[in-house]
Amino acid sequence: MKKKIGILTFHQCINYGAILQTFALQKYLNRFDNVNAEVINYENKTFKEKYTIRRFFKKQKISYFIYNYLVMPFWFIKKHRFNKFTKKNIKISKLCKNSSQIKDYDLYVVGSDQVWNLSTTNYDYTYFLDFVCDNKKKSSYAASFGVDKLPAVATEKVKKLLSSFNSISVRENQGKSIVSTLVKNNVDVVLDPTLLLNKDEWLKYASNCNKSNEKYVLIYQLAYSKSLVNFAKKIANKKGYRIVTIDGNPRQFIRAKYVLSAGPSEWLKLFFNAECIVTNSFHGLVFSLNLNKNFFFEYLKNGITVNSRLKNVAEIFKIEDRLIDNNLNNTEYNNPDFEKINKILDFERAKSYKWIENNILK
Repeated sequence: MKKKIGILTFHQCINYGAILQTFALQKYLNRFDNVNAEVINYENKTFKEKYTIRRFFKKQKISYFIYNYLVMPFWFIKKHRFNKFTKKNIKISKLCKNSSQIKDYDLYVVGSDQVWNLSTTNYDYTYFLDFVCDNKKKSSYAASFGVDKLPAVATEKVKKLLSSFNSISVRENQGKSIVSTLVKNNVDVVLDPTLLLNKDEWLKYASNCNKSNEKYVLIYQLAYSKSLVNFAKKIANKKGYRIVTIDGNPRQFIRAKYVLSAGPSEWLKLFFNAECIVTNSFHGLVFSLNLNKNFFFEYLKNGITVNSRLKNVAEIFKIEDRLIDNNLNNTEYNNPDFEKINKILDFERAKSYKWIENNILK
């Protein structure tokens, strides 16, 4: 008889990293004959509001209002492509508007992504499995807080909820530090689910992924950075490449191809075909590593606290030499040492596979 696993994560959003990590974790778990894993279709009100059409009409600077008005048609295409990818590739339960509607599973797995970032979920403790009475059914895989420390107001409640978990794994060392200060449970650091699948497996889900004749530098930013954009320009000018930017920002005003309507499959294709990727996004960096693409990255500026996840990847894969700040005078822009990177990735994959075997599959 198959083990029924309910995965609680961020899947109801138009976000490449969120949807691809959701897909990857379920895909990996369902490769085992004794597992039947599905995503719990839980509706978080904050997420629902963030990804509705109303987002285009909230109060904002006039430049952003005009920009949002112009890109709205592309947003609808993008949303359609996300829905299409989800419907085709991810097994999802019936809609649950509150935790009482979530059906019974043999095991509940929360994660990955920033499911434990309370500011992101608006203090929704459903993501700490507060509705599950049987402690043996509680597990987390690569859950992330997205910050270096918890809000003081939530510490005691999170401590109580985490202490009831049967097994805990997180995505970053910073998350391990937070959990370890709260509870006595063993906590392990594992790979983001997207890294459980290799390059060849991801290639199957890229949209018509024939090699492009056009050589380009791909810009993928979580937040706009002038220094990052200028660095991408330097590479493009040196190599004679075009610049392609995903989504974009009205402050950029750069000569580039703006891709505003890519779904997950189109996003993967853009990464596969790029000659070089310049990013300050966690999943932008992770996919650059996994696909063995030349890349440079930058930490987020202006006191943004989510750099912990970027720093953790940089430490694990020893890629601090790919930091833009360390390469401002670089004129070669050569590929990183992927032989070294792939050895580390193979080692970390094996550890994550073993953790899943011992804590989820048994």
